[in-house]
Amino acid sequence: NSNIQRALPTISLDAGLIYERKIGDDIIQSLEPRSFYTYTPYKDQSDIPIFDTSEKTLSYGELFSENRFTGKDRINDANRLSSSVTTRFQNTKTGRELLRASVGQIRYFDQRKVTLPNKTTETGKRSELVAEVSGELNARTRLTSSAFYDTSAGTLSAALTDLNYKDNKNRVLNLHYSKRKNSFEAAGIGFATPIGRNWKAAGAWDYDIDNNRTLETVAGVEYESCCWKTRLAAR
Repeated sequence: NSNIQRALPTISLDAGLIYERKIGDDIIQSLEPRSFYTYTPYKDQSDIPIFDTSEKTLSYGELFSENRFTGKDRINDANRLSSSVTTRFQNTKTGRELLRASVGQIRYFDQRKVTLPNKTTETGKRSELVAEVSGELNARTRLTSSAFYDTSAGTLSAALTDLNYKDNKNRVLNLHYSKRKNSFEAAGIGFATPIGRNWKAAGAWDYDIDNNRTLETVAGVEYESCCWKTRLAAR
């Protein structure tokens, strides 16, 4: 069709509580239960071509998303409730978050009928249980790790870890590792560093451990003055 129209309402309700207690003079610990409900009715959208839409990878942040698709070619049908709990440890003098731990899961009340081409309807009652821990190793270095547990199979289905470093000279180093059972295992490194008053070098390398091959390599330089900036990169 040359004229495609679609109108869908979405209703969502996000509710939570924050409990706090002091630990010593400088640390506050919080306990934050949260519930997120979203509803979007089903509408057949198979007449809309797929240009830039894919299904989002499950993460802790995606527990609170209204649409499980990126792009605008698909709007999911949703009738689900996400439940989670987070605890944080925060320095009251600096405002820095020292440690954060979260766990959450989605409960589905209906099948998910809207799909991408050649994909089957999702019928599970619950998502994987998502756990995330993030904390400072020191003022410059932060470690974040996530795990995904399949409650129906009773197995750990995926895990990922990120190590991020940034100092007061704007030197940045990121290390990444991720693995999903029977799917992939990959690692990566990225960096950025000043190489002069106005110049900066940056690069990244992603490696497929399962197949012993490079997935992507990026390298480049950047020039920035008070009024303009330009970059040159190879990928």
